[in-house]
Amino acid sequence: MQPSSLDKNASRYFIKNEADKKYSIDQDKRYKQARFDGFKVIATNAKDITAAEALKKYKDLYKIEQSFRSFKSYFETRPMFHWTDKRIEAHIVLCYTAFCLLSYLQKKTNYTEQTTIRRIIDKMQLSKIEKEKENFMDESSYK
Repeated sequence: MQPSSLDKNASRYFIKNEADKKYSIDQDKRYKQARFDGFKVIATNAKDITAAEALKKYKDLYKIEQSFRSFKSYFETRPMFHWTDKRIEAHIVLCYTAFCLLSYLQKKTNYTEQTTIRRIIDKMQLSKIEKEKENFMDESSYK
């Protein structure tokens, strides 16, 4: 922490400013907060669920956070280099569709990590060869 920001945040860190920039540990505040050590507090506005259900929902938040990380990094939802609303909406729909497919594959396979599924998909390829107006598909590349 920067010494200059200590004045603003002293009370946040159980430090009290006595005089002439002399600081000491605020023992009273520390003891008051120590009674909450070992407890997990979750605030919710849902009135019709039990404490156990609230805790389960809280633990599932990592899935949502992982989803947002996937959207921002792997699916490159941001930053967008589109200038029209139609293209921006299409880009987001495409990212969402890819995410739904990835989630579906995650549920249908034994792979719990999205990175494993993405690595497998990245290796897949399909070759279309056209010769004298006849199309050939190289099926060996995706078996």
